[in-house]
Amino acid sequence: MSRSQRTGRLGRPPKLGARQTRDAILDTALELFAAQGFAGTSLRQIAHAIGISESAIYAHFESKQAIYETLFEQVGPPTAFVLDFLQTSGDAMGEADPAVILRQFTQHLLIVWDEPCARRFASFFMREGVLATESGRGSVQAAIRQAQQEFGQIFRHWMERGRIQEHVSPEHLVWELLAPLVTIRFLYLHADATEAQRHEGHRLAEQHIDYFLLSVRPT
Repeated sequence: MSRSQRTGRLGRPPKLGARQTRDAILDTALELFAAQGFAGTSLRQIAHAIGISESAIYAHFESKQAIYETLFEQVGPPTAFVLDFLQTSGDAMGEADPAVILRQFTQHLLIVWDEPCARRFASFFMREGVLATESGRGSVQAAIRQAQQEFGQIFRHWMERGRIQEHVSPEHLVWELLAPLVTIRFLYLHADATEAQRHEGHRLAEQHIDYFLLSVRPT
């Protein structure tokens, strides 16, 4: 019988690969940020919770702020999801029925936002507020502008082909589409939300898309 078996200790955790370590840093940081707040969490605490040295974190992130910014990009505002959705859907999206595309987009977005890590980030973000500057990574303003620019191209394409109205700019339409969805996320898809609240969030999001499509439908 080994010493660890005799004492009941499990010994050192298995060594993680580079990708596993990076993912563990992000997952653990989000858990600690949500429990203790951003200011109340140190890199040393994150490293200790994972079972790695603090210097190992610096091999992946230059600071605690950099960890937050990466989490922000992954599960914060819908910018990253918008870009992935546009790339996956391809150039044919502009020729497709806007109602089909926007309902599909909303359904996929709700699935992503209803994941445990995304709901945990929503709660953390609501408590902490904006932790970054008005520009650059981790900036709500920059994320919104990028989403408007990327998704706005599809809206402009639909306008030119008479598929939706041209009463406002494409970028403003993207705002009208996303702003209520983001509000629904923070009110109904957070870490403490009950199953009933989450279900209501999904229902309201689908209702919003119905109203939005009615408002932009050509007369």
